[in-house]
Amino acid sequence: VDAASYMLRVVGKDQPCSVVLRAAGHAEKLARLDLAPACAGLFDRLVEARFWLEDREGDILFVADDGRTVAQFFPGDGVAYKSVKPSRPLMMLTAK
Repeated sequence: VDAASYMLRVVGKDQPCSVVLRAAGHAEKLARLDLAPACAGLFDRLVEARFWLEDREGDILFVADDGRTVAQFFPGDGVAYKSVKPSRPLMMLTAK
């Protein structure tokens, strides 16, 4: 991942926020995660997310510095990734 942009939406909230991936230099499936400040207003624990990791099943994990998974998304309908963890609020990621 060199750089990629996504929109993060939360069901019940009007405004999405921007998520940008930047090369982390560690592994092919790992990227540094840049979340727009508005993301914290959608789900407060997102401020802890520092990395984007794609697992073997194709799920996307937002990971904190200490290795904890802050959020997990699965490839839902082929257009958007949908959150599995946490179960609430329901979040969706779509490519810009």
